[in-house]
Amino acid sequence: MRQIVRKWTEEDITKLKQLMDEGATLLRAAAALNRGSGSVQKKARELGKTFASVRQVRADLRASGALEPGQRKGGSAVRPPAGREKVRES
Repeated sequence: MRQIVRKWTEEDITKLKQLMDEGATLLRAAAALNRGSGSVQKKARELGKTFASVRQVRADLRASGALEPGQRKGGSAVRPPAGREKVRES
């Protein structure tokens, strides 16, 4: 099967640079550009830029106070799914 190759336009490159300057992760940028993560990572490297890791982004958000420890970006605290709480046996 042949791969579909879509050329990078100046608009795509500008948007990629903007996303990177805003601190977007690789997966977020790939989704915004409607491209594969490998393609986006390759173009970023060609431009001499790198993406922050998801862990680094979360650590920065926690350090700035935007996230509390144990809280996910969506706003909910990390909890076990309903019905899966640990039960202590006496």
